[in-house]
Amino acid sequence: MKKLILVTLLLAMLIVPCISCGTALAEEDGNIYYYTASEIPVFSDTQGGTPLYYIPSTYAYKFLSEVQDSDYIKIEYNGKEGYIKKDRHKKENQVKLDWKDTYYYNFTFSITPEIVTLYKSSDINASGQYVKSSVAINKVYGYTYTLKDNVKEFYFLIEFTSNEVKDTRYVKASDTTLSGFTLDEIPQNEYYLQEITPETPSGDTDTGNTDGIQEPTNNLERYLLITVIAVLCVIIVVLIFIPNKHRKNN
Repeated sequence: MKKLILVTLLLAMLIVPCISCGTALAEEDGNIYYYTASEIPVFSDTQGGTPLYYIPSTYAYKFLSEVQDSDYIKIEYNGKEGYIKKDRHKKENQVKLDWKDTYYYNFTFSITPEIVTLYKSSDINASGQYVKSSVAINKVYGYTYTLKDNVKEFYFLIEFTSNEVKDTRYVKASDTTLSGFTLDEIPQNEYYLQEITPETPSGDTDTGNTDGIQEPTNNLERYLLITVIAVLCVIIVVLIFIPNKHRKNN
C-alpha cells in the first residue's frame, strides 16, 4: 500500500507541473491576433479621437482584456498598450504558429535635420525642438498620419532618450531617413503568410494528413513531453518493484 501511495505521489509530481506548463503556454500563445482587412488604429482610451498609431495589416497584437460597456478592447502592440475597436478583433484570426516575436513591424531610421521638431501628441499640435545629436531613439512603436488635400503626411511614434530623460513623441517621416515613406513599403508579415498557407515538412512522404496541414510545433512538443513522462513512470515502477522481487526470490 505504501508503495502504491509512493508511485501515485511521484506521478503527480511529474504530471502536474507539465499540465501547468502546458496551460501557461496555451495562455501565452493563445492571446495573439492579426488583422488583414486594413491597418488598425490604436487609441489612448475608449473615447476614440485621433489614433496614437496604426498597426499595419497582417501584423499582430496581444489581446489584454475586454472593456466593460464599451466598443473597445485593450491590447498591446510592440510593448505599448492601447485600445482598438471590437470589430477589428476577429477570433478566427488567432495566431496558431510560432511567429518568433515578429508580431510587429520593425521601423529602422535615423533623424536627419540638425535641429528636429518632435511632437507631443498624435494630433501634431504641441511640439518642441531638439538637437539631433541629443536624441537617442530607443523604440519605434508605429506610425500615424495627417491628411492634407487627401495626401497622407506620416509621423512615427518613438520612445527616445534626451539628456538622460526618456520621453515619447512623434517625429515627422520627412525628418528621417524614411522621408519618402508610404504604406506600400511595409511588406506582409512573413509569418502571417505561413499562418494562412502552412506547408508539409520537407522529406515527409506520408504523414497521413491528406490536407497537407502541418501540426503546430507547440503541440508536437507537448506530445513528446507526454511520451517522456510515460517512460519515466514505467522506469519508476520498475525501480520500485523489481528489486523487491529479487529480494523475495533470494
